Amino acid sequence: MKVCFWEFTMYFLCPGNEEEGWHDKALAELVSLFDADQRAIIREFLRSIAENVALRSWRSCAEHGLKWW
Repeated sequence: MKVCFWEFTMYFLCPGNEEEGWHDKALAELVSLFDADQRAIIREFLRSIAENVALRSWRSCAEHGLKWW
């Protein structure tokens, strides 16, 4: 199985929904650990993933994460 070097980062930054064990409170707590500048960098990272044609399989994950960051 080939794993991207940033795959775990994506899972950390873009956790799943309630069906996957994540709740709004847990997501809000995660985001609150970062300051405004850090959140801006994360948003830019997720936007670049969502817009990269070669990474289209990650687009929905990145877009989900953008809702929080």
